[in-house]
Amino acid sequence: MIRFLTFTFISLLLARGGGSSSSSTATEGRSVRSKLRKLFHKNRLNVLKERKRIIANRAAAEERELIETEPEASSSTTSIIFTRIQTKETVRSAAASQIYVNAQSGNDSRDGSSAASAVRSLSRALALVKNKSRPLTGDLIVNLSGTFEKERIVLNENHAGTSSTAKVIFRGGSTPTRLLGGNVLSFVKVSDLASNHPARQLANNAGTSINNLYAAPPPPSFPSNNSNLQWPDGDCRDLDNYRSPPQLSVGGQLMDRAREPNLPQRTKSTNESSMGETRDTWLRTRQSNNAGRTYYKSSNEGSINKASSASWNNDVYMHMFPLVDWYDARVRVGAKTAGDRYFATTTNQNAPGNPDGGNNFRIVSEARYYLEGAIEYLDTEGEYHTSLGSIVAGSRGWTLYYPPNGTDMNSAVLSISTHNIIEVQGEDMHVSFENLAIEGGRGMHLAAVYGRYTDFYQCSFVNSALDMVDVYGTYITFRDCTFEGAGGSAIRMGDDRDFDTDGYGFGLLESGNGIVDSLVSDFASSCRHYSEGLSLGGYGNLVSNNHFRSSNMAAVDIALGMARILHNAFSHISDGSYDDG
Repeated sequence: MIRFLTFTFISLLLARGGGSSSSSTATEGRSVRSKLRKLFHKNRLNVLKERKRIIANRAAAEERELIETEPEASSSTTSIIFTRIQTKETVRSAAASQIYVNAQSGNDSRDGSSAASAVRSLSRALALVKNKSRPLTGDLIVNLSGTFEKERIVLNENHAGTSSTAKVIFRGGSTPTRLLGGNVLSFVKVSDLASNHPARQLANNAGTSINNLYAAPPPPSFPSNNSNLQWPDGDCRDLDNYRSPPQLSVGGQLMDRAREPNLPQRTKSTNESSMGETRDTWLRTRQSNNAGRTYYKSSNEGSINKASSASWNNDVYMHMFPLVDWYDARVRVGAKTAGDRYFATTTNQNAPGNPDGGNNFRIVSEARYYLEGAIEYLDTEGEYHTSLGSIVAGSRGWTLYYPPNGTDMNSAVLSISTHNIIEVQGEDMHVSFENLAIEGGRGMHLAAVYGRYTDFYQCSFVNSALDMVDVYGTYITFRDCTFEGAGGSAIRMGDDRDFDTDGYGFGLLESGNGIVDSLVSDFASSCRHYSEGLSLGGYGNLVSNNHFRSSNMAAVDIALGMARILHNAFSHISDGSYDDG
């Protein structure tokens, strides 16, 4: 559940010093460094104890002190006891300024000074923020209402607050405001379409009755280049411009692309009291091969042959874990050879996850894999298929969906964007995002945070092909948030402060980053190479009162540094996708 890959290299870190921005603290840091160097040569254990003591002392003086209250019983049926970690907030004496934005009824010719004069677009709202004079006290609140499709919030120093008592707050309405990196789909019953309709003809090839299926037409911004809609030849972490085919999320949850073998339904509820499900079932190879051939077992022959020749030759991809190094890969399948029970792979890679070099593409016996892309694999509730038009002419861009009972079809989003939906640049930003739903990305991230002093409160992040949130700065917090359906990691929380041999002691500086009271669910679903629920770097991260569930990858990976991990719950988590347990 928690993977510790902690590379401390104590002597290297200590040689790089410790201290703060003040000269007195810098002097103290040099003294501490000298003392620790001596201790290192005497006793390695004493060094660790001293470092922990220094970190603990500095934690007590953090600008935003974290207060731990009495444990309170969770309403969960599992009777898990959580500890509530809250952030102390400064009482603001000045009245807040307001800007109003409404995606449906707003008009960009207005000034946004009231709900009646709301502007419409996020770009217009950001221009108003940039030009708004801000006093030293009193927040600037940007009130966001409605659903914003294919729009972004990109902030820099021109949009920053001035202090913790004069923040810029992007706040959603009474129901979460939606920022979509995709388009809302309008589904109809396939059985209501004419018999010669391309979507109905496509559905006739599915692995279930057309009475179970719904169809949605291509959204206006559906990419024109089919190669842009297919899996790249390689591993997600080794490709600079990685993107996935469009992904479907419904009701704030990521759906499953139709694939064989069938999987259990996605987590049925975003309520943290739900324990989730075990995610993956796999096909297995029969023997090893050094030339990219996948030898399948006789027990899996039905799964292989379920895809028609038309699908197999155009649409089928294999997602596999060859048990060679720590790599997974998605590759196009080649021709099937029935007698010897194997199929080829069509790839330019020499090795899994390595398009440019390495050993021959080797797959060992009992390696895990599954197949996806064939319309014939659409046969289970919660699955969908987005057509590229290779099987039925005129069906390109149509999405077929097999909804579970009780699904709200009006909440379906097909991911399109390959850009960050929220991006916080700059340095001391003092910005906050509240009650926002950020959903639908095929590449990059839903949010990337570089600027310090950035807070997310009661936000949901849904449907991301790669990592949902990348954090590079310090004093970045996530409170009472939901992370649902990440292809890669839900959060990668690093610390990008530079250091040199005479600079500050990176290993002794508190990052001030934290995630508390949040739900992290169904992560590392399609990009598993070095993907976890939460990947941590730096020192002093706080991880408290969260629920991690439903993944075949680690919930928390401490790649570098130290963290306080308190009162978290873990359910249906394993770490066997690469090394087979």
